[in-house]
Amino acid sequence: MFLTKVKCSQFEGQDKEWTLVDFCPQQINLVVGKNATGKTRTLNCISTMAHLITRERHELPENALYDFTWSSGTKEISYVLKTADRKVIYEKLLISKEIKLERDLEGKCSIFFEQVQQVIEINVPSSSLCSVVRRDKLQHPWFDYLHDWAKSTLHYRFGSVFGKNYGLIIRPEDERQTKLDDVEIDLRKTDRVVELFRKGFEQYGQIFVSSIISSMQKVSYELEDIDVFYSEKMKFRHPSEIPPAVLRVKEKDLKCYTYQTDMSQGMFRALSLIIQLNLSRLSAQPCCIIIDDIGEGLDFDRSTQLIRLLIDKIEKTSIQLMMSSNDRFIMNNVDLKYWSVIQREGNRSMVFNSSNAKEAFDEFVFTGLSNFDFLCTEFYCKPLNEE
Repeated sequence: MFLTKVKCSQFEGQDKEWTLVDFCPQQINLVVGKNATGKTRTLNCISTMAHLITRERHELPENALYDFTWSSGTKEISYVLKTADRKVIYEKLLISKEIKLERDLEGKCSIFFEQVQQVIEINVPSSSLCSVVRRDKLQHPWFDYLHDWAKSTLHYRFGSVFGKNYGLIIRPEDERQTKLDDVEIDLRKTDRVVELFRKGFEQYGQIFVSSIISSMQKVSYELEDIDVFYSEKMKFRHPSEIPPAVLRVKEKDLKCYTYQTDMSQGMFRALSLIIQLNLSRLSAQPCCIIIDDIGEGLDFDRSTQLIRLLIDKIEKTSIQLMMSSNDRFIMNNVDLKYWSVIQREGNRSMVFNSSNAKEAFDEFVFTGLSNFDFLCTEFYCKPLNEE
């Protein structure tokens, strides 16, 4: 299920109003733009919608409008949510343009009941989404489209610590337990990379490790092995506590293992992301992956190699990828067909890509200029300037 349209507005009618005009994502998107145009804010809007549906975020936005459309096979799913003072004032769901839910300011919902083939009015508290509290596979099965997308949407903040300061307590009795049927992988725990690696290894074994090593080698990290081991460098308040287990890797040109506490931030970020992406592909869970500040902390060659690796791994899958960057070296080495350029005018951010500015994207190829020039010259909005 792919997102095909994203519209978002925050604090409408107020001095701090911000609106994202229709963003039409492709399967693979590199969101670029000058500083303060709304790159991170755009990705956060998508992530927030997912967190509201999964209830990972309980508090409703103070004042916001979300208007999303997805494509799933032959079906088009459209969902609109509007909040004010952290209460739902409007909610609407359409499946292939057929209204399944519509809700007003008073909380009165007209909702279609599948088993009786009838629209019935119900009332839902203003603090709750009808699409969440009325989830019912028999009467309202189409809510599952939203929930399946939301629970498999992963948001990685590449420029953050990304789990480097997290270890895992493994007691001796835990090491002896190998109940693989009980292993539950929660890919949304993006900072718990040690836990995710251990569970991935328990479930997929050496195939999982080999896929990580192969991926790291494509980003110029020549690894021979990766595992989880106790680290004395991480300390707890009580000395009697068992030392936490952390990731460690064996590089080909080193005789010893390097623990995550000693890795460069760039290397650990690449390792953390690659572990989680390979686990995602093996478990066949995700449908939308969001990566903010991709390549932050990596050198030019490695950041470019990492993005190429992501594109190669995802292009022929059913996963939708959204990355953001304002690094000119990354931009110059990522094909324009993956670009989504954000242009801000006042409190409105507009997105240009090959779906709504195809002529400009196609024409630029013949200029002989670099990709970064496409951004600097604002060539992407040439059709609008000519009108």
